[in-house]
Amino acid sequence: MAEFVRVGSLNEFAPNSVRGVDLDGTRIVLVNAGGKLYALSNACTHVGLPMSGGYLHENAIVCPFHGSFFQLQDGEALGGPATDALPVYAVRVEGEDVLVAVE
Repeated sequence: MAEFVRVGSLNEFAPNSVRGVDLDGTRIVLVNAGGKLYALSNACTHVGLPMSGGYLHENAIVCPFHGSFFQLQDGEALGGPATDALPVYAVRVEGEDVLVAVE
């Protein structure tokens, strides 16, 4: 069963921001898209470079290196050289704490 781990306070994730976090060796990118938080793998499935330097485009995160882009809700690869989805993680907010489920 997945354990939820605190990754920061809600005020640390500004609207329309992309931020990388490391949870005991699990690299995650946290995205605040219009007030909704998403957590995905921080390693692009193309060649493993960090997604945390990427940017939002509509409902997707774009890799800053080769332009692959992935749907925020399920990590599906929508275009670019990457064809595999990014793993996604459950996110919840308890009070001001942002928590992400890790295995």
